Amino acid sequence: MKTKIAIIKVLQAYLHDCISSKRFLRSSGAFSRQARLSYQEVVLYLLTLPKRSLAVSLDDFLEHYYGATAPIMSKSSISKARYKLSHRLFIAWNQLLCNEAYAHRAPKTWKGHLLYGIDGSTGTIPDSPSTRAVFGLRKNQHDQGALARFLVCYDVLNHFCTRTAIVAYTTSERAVAYKWAQRMDTSGIYIYDRGFASFVHFWLLSRYNKSFVIRCKLGFNKEVKAFVDSNDQSRVVELSASHKARKKLREMGMNLGKTTTVTLRLVKVKLDDGSIEVLITNLLDSEQYPDQCFKELYFMRWGVEVFFDKFKNQMEIEIFSGRKPEAIKQEFYASVFVYNLQSLLLADCIPEMEKKNAGKDKPHQINRNVSFGLLKVKILQIFLLADPSQVLKNLKIKFLKNTLAVVPNRHNPRNKNKKRQRDRFRQNTNFARAA
Repeated sequence: MKTKIAIIKVLQAYLHDCISSKRFLRSSGAFSRQARLSYQEVVLYLLTLPKRSLAVSLDDFLEHYYGATAPIMSKSSISKARYKLSHRLFIAWNQLLCNEAYAHRAPKTWKGHLLYGIDGSTGTIPDSPSTRAVFGLRKNQHDQGALARFLVCYDVLNHFCTRTAIVAYTTSERAVAYKWAQRMDTSGIYIYDRGFASFVHFWLLSRYNKSFVIRCKLGFNKEVKAFVDSNDQSRVVELSASHKARKKLREMGMNLGKTTTVTLRLVKVKLDDGSIEVLITNLLDSEQYPDQCFKELYFMRWGVEVFFDKFKNQMEIEIFSGRKPEAIKQEFYASVFVYNLQSLLLADCIPEMEKKNAGKDKPHQINRNVSFGLLKVKILQIFLLADPSQVLKNLKIKFLKNTLAVVPNRHNPRNKNKKRQRDRFRQNTNFARAA
């Protein structure tokens, strides 16, 4: 509990510092004395992740913020005030949260490494000329409208989003991954699906001393094809830079010679249905990382898929209260911050859950959907109270009362003939729920 409160107070202090120093404002004269809503009020309003009608969300926020003396404001008040604030506040605030979480509590690791799943997804956003211009347009046999691409670097063992991005739909996942390669933590292992496999990516990650495991297609190149046809379980190979790869790296300011190679290891993984997958990695030490460990390691990447499921379905990320690109970025990064805050609070419940699960045939875990709902209504108190310890204590009690049984080795086969459900939580242009 002390660790959790200490981190919350650091986050509170950072917000107050940003307010006093007027950081992350989009214009120098923003939030003057005449402003209806203050810097702090706008930030905390966005932390409530409003999904209902703007007028209802604002009224509800003001009642929780002011109590009986809550002023009455029109929805234009928040519509104007929010654009004075830059979404970069939430990016910086989230980075601080992650840094403090890892500094105050020893994180879970695999063979001494943090494990990060990196993946992307697309999301429907409010359709307008400005969102189409910034994020791009989806146009297919189903419908058309503005669409964005979400990317995340997710700690699959500790459930923190350490790096995120919302970019244009036309931006490839690889392009973002290339930019991230240099800035990521060197102590982790980064796990990617096959969409990220390329010589450019292998070379960048190896150059910046990042350990990685990337699945590739069975016909990825001649070295992989030969490996698939062999009886070898693993093989160390030298991959050469193609003309196309060298050209791409030159565009990034890196000149490679024709003889440039990167040393990698190919590993076969046999799935339960008997099919084979090939993983490419720079974990070359077969004693520290034997062939048989890679199936378990790659399977842990599934945690990032679970994150996107919760992000879209529980947190309803595709419902936005704003219509402009800046509003969409604000709500995206605010949602990531709240997700990580929830992970921080849930981590404090681990010792109690381990005691409860001792000796049980079916261990339980905290219901993340219920805990998100409980946190959302208390988030204002967490950041407004000088001492939120009682609020946090009550939340912990409620979290521990709402649990779900863990189903080991759960497998849900994909039905390729089933019609895909699209835009489950998509907000219509002319409608937002009032309740």
